[in-house]
Amino acid sequence: MRLADLCYGSGHFLRCGNVLAFLDSVPQIPSVNVILRACHLLWALGRRALAYDVLSRVTESLIFSHQKNSWDLKDKPGDEILIASILTRSEWCGILIRASKFTRRSRYFNQCLSIVIRLLQRVTKLVPLQPRAWHSWALANYEACEQLERRELHKLGNSGPVLASSPGTVSVFHHVIQSIGGFFRSLQLFDAVVLQDTLRLLTIWFKHGTRSQVSAKMLEGFGHTSVDVWLGVIPQLIARVDYPDEDVRHLVADLLVQVGRAHPQALIYPITVSAQSASESRRVASVGILGGLQQFLVAEANLVSRELNRSAITWHEAWYQGIEAAANLYFGSADVQATIHGLIEMHHSSHDTTIVTTRLAAFAHVYSPDLLAAESFLSRFCRLRNHADMHQAWDIYSAIHKWVKQSIFTDKLSHLDLGQVAPSLMCAGSMHVAIPGTEGGRNLPVRILSISPQLRVLASKQRPRCLRISGSDGKEYQFLLKGHEDLRQDERVMQLFGLINALFNKTYNAGHGHKEPLHVQQYVVMPLSNNSGLIGWLKCCSTIHQLIVNHRSHSGILVDIERRFTEAIACDYHKSPFMYKLGDFKYVLNRTYNRDLANVFLVTSGDVSIWLMRRTRYARSLAVTSVVGYVLGLGDRHLSNILVSDKSGEVIHIDFGDCFEVAMKRKRFPEKIPFRLTKLLVNAMEVSGVEGSYRLTCNHTMRVLRNDFHSLMAMLEAFVHDPLVDWKLLSTNNSHFRNVLKQTLVITDRVQQKLTGSTLHDPRFCVSPIHQIDGLIREAQCAENICQMYGGWCPYW
Repeated sequence: MRLADLCYGSGHFLRCGNVLAFLDSVPQIPSVNVILRACHLLWALGRRALAYDVLSRVTESLIFSHQKNSWDLKDKPGDEILIASILTRSEWCGILIRASKFTRRSRYFNQCLSIVIRLLQRVTKLVPLQPRAWHSWALANYEACEQLERRELHKLGNSGPVLASSPGTVSVFHHVIQSIGGFFRSLQLFDAVVLQDTLRLLTIWFKHGTRSQVSAKMLEGFGHTSVDVWLGVIPQLIARVDYPDEDVRHLVADLLVQVGRAHPQALIYPITVSAQSASESRRVASVGILGGLQQFLVAEANLVSRELNRSAITWHEAWYQGIEAAANLYFGSADVQATIHGLIEMHHSSHDTTIVTTRLAAFAHVYSPDLLAAESFLSRFCRLRNHADMHQAWDIYSAIHKWVKQSIFTDKLSHLDLGQVAPSLMCAGSMHVAIPGTEGGRNLPVRILSISPQLRVLASKQRPRCLRISGSDGKEYQFLLKGHEDLRQDERVMQLFGLINALFNKTYNAGHGHKEPLHVQQYVVMPLSNNSGLIGWLKCCSTIHQLIVNHRSHSGILVDIERRFTEAIACDYHKSPFMYKLGDFKYVLNRTYNRDLANVFLVTSGDVSIWLMRRTRYARSLAVTSVVGYVLGLGDRHLSNILVSDKSGEVIHIDFGDCFEVAMKRKRFPEKIPFRLTKLLVNAMEVSGVEGSYRLTCNHTMRVLRNDFHSLMAMLEAFVHDPLVDWKLLSTNNSHFRNVLKQTLVITDRVQQKLTGSTLHDPRFCVSPIHQIDGLIREAQCAENICQMYGGWCPYW
């Protein structure tokens, strides 16, 4: 039996089946143990409906044999098998309901769900201290609630959401209350914090919180649950501080105050950023929560957040970006109203500045007269609608843009003096507030001792700064201070990576998979506002694009040799018909080397053992990030967004702005591939290519993610419904709630298809993880798909 379990855990399903066939003929082994393992094997092979039917018959048989004992669990080891089979049956039933909602079997599985709920309720009474029983019961009620809501939404013709207070939704409300109680009981009994249960609980609460019974149930649960449970969902709680319903809003505020009193350092930064929001309701609610925290921490966090935000974007850069964006709106989109609105906001923000720094004073001295003149012409245009005034304003803006651009780029400003851009922060000295990324959990926070007096400016388009902070533990912490970008999406993705790493560790501790646990590289992300933030510095890492450029420069190879080949055979490659483009792409690809990354690994490795270690970790990490990126729908994977560790060879992804297949729905150059697997990346895995560690790791990763389907869906559903995060698919011109609801359902349904192995053409058919990965690899390597990518994606690399 142990051999069968090992074969199953390592993915050797054929060998597992042979072992189970042999065990079935051994009379000393109970047949029920063999049958239950056979059910799991059928499930893993994709024959899920058959596996569920067999498991249901086994469960009914066990129930019948235990009826005479009235389910007395004392000294009845067989009852443990029955309970385990019921719990497994409930999990499978929920997955099959989601996968079969478009098929004829959906009604059958909905009937099965009601039977499962009754069985699970009985189990929770028999084993009231087993957290998995409460978790399964809560999850089954959650699934029932979702199915009833979808049915009602379909009956109403997609006219709006089904609220708990709507007529005919009494059964929905019943399942909501049961689910809340089950999740709270599960959180109280589990030794560790179960993030997915916490997120499910928040999803139910914010969807049905307008009912007084739901608020009362939540308040009751808060009183019996540790405050530590909510540390992992602070971003989601802060996103709802201005919830429309007053009762829910007060409960969220009270909960955040409790978290802040127990863990002030974990809450102080995000709630301080929220208190600076442009939304008045969010600002007022956040300021009220700050009033319940330690005021010296509030003052220091305000200082750090405000000054770093000012250092991330200087006035030279702000006006350069602002004028450029306004010009694109005015001359490109002919949107006069949006142009005026953007420019007026820039002028107002300039007037609202209360703290004068040396650099700000220098900017005002040089550009203030011209900006006032431009503002005057803009105001006159708004009153009289005389286009001559608008032309005069644009003449001034164009001159300012030219001067500012020269100041930023031509002068090659490589460092910023902290005393010139944030003098208050430089004079602050030692603080009580913690360094970002060290404040959470049960460990003592690392306080800020000092901040480096100079910020190194990196020579890239957005000109991020390198920030060094000395901590109270004697170490130096390095961050990337980034402006002109909303990092709240990256913060949520780091939460997802933390959950995935926990799933990998659970599988590794169970004795399945690789010799060492797989993981996705995480790093600190702390938003400072909606367009700036701090990112933990990834030491000893380089982008693949940078590695290739450096290697070719040192080797005497033209960096853009593929582009020159393409221009020699095709005058306008991107405008060519598809078949011509495909032929040109294959011609150039077959005549270029594409072993740059492989040579980098070989040249920079000290000996063969180091080279082998780096190559193996590169292949495994590339496989993990490929599968995780596919599930997340991650796009825009050009080689400047993929890093490689100089020491270990591990692949690290950055910039998660395009998620949920946004890049596949672009009008120009839509992406056709599930993840990046070009010839250059494959050649770096040497002789085995994708058939060695890469494919095995992909299979294992997909099995882990599919086995914990409910956990990942809880996290991803919380992301999609987060009101502060713009996933681009939800930002349409028609912002009616019904359209947003449709789009969120489309996103979650697509993720469900990926995690259940359903195909787009026939949702009734679910493939096994091995066949799913095989199809994805073929699709990612298909030249017909890669040749359609835009030039900056570097399809030849």
